[in-house]
Order: sequence, then structure tokens, then C-alpha cells
Amino acid sequence: MKFLHQKNYRNQTFSRGRRLSLLAALTLVLCFGLNDRALGQIVVSGNVTSFDDQSALPGVNVRVQGTNSGTITNAEGDYQIEVPSNETVL
Repeated sequence: MKFLHQKNYRNQTFSRGRRLSLLAALTLVLCFGLNDRALGQIVVSGNVTSFDDQSALPGVNVRVQGTNSGTITNAEGDYQIEVPSNETVL
């Protein structure tokens, strides 16, 4: 016997394929939707040169002050590093 106020919720649940599709979409949004800007990360790049003759300095450590995050300049003295905000000191 069915009462008038009862609903059949069986037809309103998501099928297995629908659940997997929703899970895949959510995963993509979380993985690719949270880019570096959303996390407050920015990329800083530059060139380290000698004060005396302005020649490139390869192998120089460039670090974010107060952290263990850092990088090393390449053969042309260039570096690129991700930092947490605009107020970061290298």
C-alpha cells in the first residue's frame, strides 16, 4: 500500500555512469581550475649579473627569504621561481 505523501526516490538517484561523470568533472575542476593565481602564487624571473662588468653569473642561488624555496641561475644567469605573493623578498 502506498500513501499519498510517499515519493519514489529510486528514480531520482544518480546512475553509476552519472556519478562517475560528476566525479570526473569535479576532479578536473579541482586539478585544473586552481591555477597558481588562485593559490596566490606568482612567477618571478630575472637575470643575475656581476656588479663589476655586468657579465652573467651562472650557478647563483636565488631563494625566497624565510623559506626553503629556491632555484639556481642557468648558464646565462637567468632564473625563474614561484613565490607566494607580490611582497616576497628574494
